[in-house]
Amino acid sequence: MAGPAWLADSFAALMLLTALYCAARLVLTRTQRRPTERDVDGVHVLMGVAMAGMLAPRALPLPGPAQPGGAIWTSTWGLVFGVATVWFAGRIALSYRPTGRLRPVGSHHLPHLIMSGTMVYMLATAARPAQLSGAGVAAASGPTVHFPLLALILAQFMVGYVMWTADQLPALARVHGWRPAPAAATPDPVPAAASYATAGPASATLAAGSPAIATLAADGRASAVPRSASSGQTVLGAPLSPRLAACCNIVMGLVMGYMLIISL
Repeated sequence: MAGPAWLADSFAALMLLTALYCAARLVLTRTQRRPTERDVDGVHVLMGVAMAGMLAPRALPLPGPAQPGGAIWTSTWGLVFGVATVWFAGRIALSYRPTGRLRPVGSHHLPHLIMSGTMVYMLATAARPAQLSGAGVAAASGPTVHFPLLALILAQFMVGYVMWTADQLPALARVHGWRPAPAAATPDPVPAAASYATAGPASATLAAGSPAIATLAADGRASAVPRSASSGQTVLGAPLSPRLAACCNIVMGLVMGYMLIISL
């Protein structure tokens, strides 16, 4: 099965725009000190560039899988996303270990683990560039790794993840309604796993003597950051567009699902 060339080119342009936006998020989170998930944004930048190259290899200066030197680039991309897969697996394991169950923060990284693993699979099958680019020419000769059932299962996961994420968009906290709450005079630490994925204004509470505070991450949930050593209180700025971050997840899942389907 092969998709039309214009659709592949459109998805490639969308991937490059998503990668550019996620790169801008990485810059803004440092310059404006606004909380976001740097590892997710960083992986999205790499995924966007890699998938754009797989969809429209002629549009990028990087060699495609069937071009001279393409095998080296494909292996390098596969190694990068293999490391990303291990990274998100470690994040999930660290979330699971203290309580013996998968907490919301850890379950949020599960889709990124599967998406990173899916990139490794698609790069392993990247010796079939005609199907991804829609060029209508014969694929490169030689043995390829291809498991249609696995691709179908991954594609179904991407469709389900896109639908679930789109359904959760209205529940994510709004940035313009976010305000830090006054400091609470209590010796108890603040649980950093409190969820902000609720409608209405979100807040962060700092406990006196607590080593960490709750801040809003890019997915609308809380994460822990060190407090300031000078003032004893650290309240970061408003979170960096949780809904746009979720839209990036939707776009990545949608395009990845499309690439898996046309590879069957």
